[in-house]
Amino acid sequence: MLDRPSLPLTDNLLLARGGGRLIYAHPVQKGVIIKIHRTSAPRPFAALRNLFRGNKRRFGTILNSAVEIEEIAASVGRTGQVPACCAQFLGFIQTDQGAGAMFEALRGADGALAPHLKAHATAHGYEPEIEAAIVRLWDAVEAAGLSVSDRALVNVVVTGTRDAGYVLTIVDGLGDRTLIPIQRMSRTLYARKCRRLRAEMLAAYRALTLPPTSKDSP
Repeated sequence: MLDRPSLPLTDNLLLARGGGRLIYAHPVQKGVIIKIHRTSAPRPFAALRNLFRGNKRRFGTILNSAVEIEEIAASVGRTGQVPACCAQFLGFIQTDQGAGAMFEALRGADGALAPHLKAHATAHGYEPEIEAAIVRLWDAVEAAGLSVSDRALVNVVVTGTRDAGYVLTIVDGLGDRTLIPIQRMSRTLYARKCRRLRAEMLAAYRALTLPPTSKDSP
């Protein structure tokens, strides 16, 4: 029998928690984060809710990562290209906190983990270069045919610099979580959804960084 010891994850490696997941820095590999899934509290009528959700029965507690992984794989299969606009899945690993899904860790020029867009906006205020990066991000999402379920600013991290050019990368909220993905069945509906999510992200960024009278400016 293959003996593969569990990787220890100490409290000082914990980066974030939420959404039924704990996010740890890999203790050895600097370019890797580990997502540990936790069993969520039982929801009313859970058995009925999952009756038609084959993926929920199949993947159980790791469903969120499974959806992200499947979305990346589907994009590669369609385009023959690895989508650069989302953090890449790097495999599973056994830890003392349970099985973990490893993803690419995005880091800034200083070596620290890249901040999410909300934190960057709070620290730097409004930058037209960020708006341009948001537009580029959604152009890349649409070109890759990726489905994004949550366009929240905290689901996107910022790398690069204002002078060299900012790069936005999706680290969460990837994949279609609807029972019947109607918008994926029509290229027109899909393109419309991408335009809507881009506009919503731009609006959220402006709301955080511009005075009220300037939020609706082009």
